[in-house]
Formats: sequence, C-alpha cells, structure tokens
Amino acid sequence: MQPGGSVPVEATLDVVADDDSRRAARIPAGVDDARALRDAVLQTRDDLRASVAGLESQARAQGHLLNQIARACNGAARHGVPTGFDEHQIAALSDEQERLSLAVVELASVVDKKMADLNRKTRR
Repeated sequence: MQPGGSVPVEATLDVVADDDSRRAARIPAGVDDARALRDAVLQTRDDLRASVAGLESQARAQGHLLNQIARACNGAARHGVPTGFDEHQIAALSDEQERLSLAVVELASVVDKKMADLNRKTRR
C-alpha cells in the first residue's frame, strides 16, 4: 500500500479483450446465439407491426376516400350530373374496402400470435 491509502493497480489498454474474457467466463456457450435469435425475432416483430400499422393506415385512408367519392357521386346525381359510377359500383368498392380492412385486422392478429409464440419459445 502506498501513502494516502491507494493501492497500485496495473492498467490495461486492451479493454475489449478483458471484457470478452469476462463474458466468456460468465455466459455459457450458445446463449449469445439465443440472444441474437431473440433480438432478430423482436426486430422482425417490430418491423411486421410497423408494416401492419402502415396497412391499417392505408386501408383507413382508402375507406375515407371511397366515402368521399360516394358522397360526391350521390351529390352530382341529385343535381342531374351524370357520373361514371353507379350505386352498384360504389357498393362493390365499399365491399372490397371492407374485405381489405378485415384482411389487415386478421393479418395483424396472425402476426401478434406468431410473434408471441416465438417470443415465448426464445425465452426458454
């Protein structure tokens, strides 16, 4: 011990090697691979959720535009202006929009279930 109560410590500049050796001593083989897999699963889940959110947003926007088109066509027809759409075409577009919205919701549900399964499996 030196005067003043300090203890001499040998400094090392190789921090990475020192950290790696400590990690190797504490973490069993294969755990890094499992962590990398879990990180990849979580990243994939986040990417899929973002994609599904984008699809939901697009479906809502398309539904809004479809409603505006229907209102405009109905308003024009009331004033005797011929339009390129009739009620059957608008109804068909509305049905298609509804199917798209339901498909997006179903896709979101499937993604959540699959990611929950993968998350559960990677926690083991």
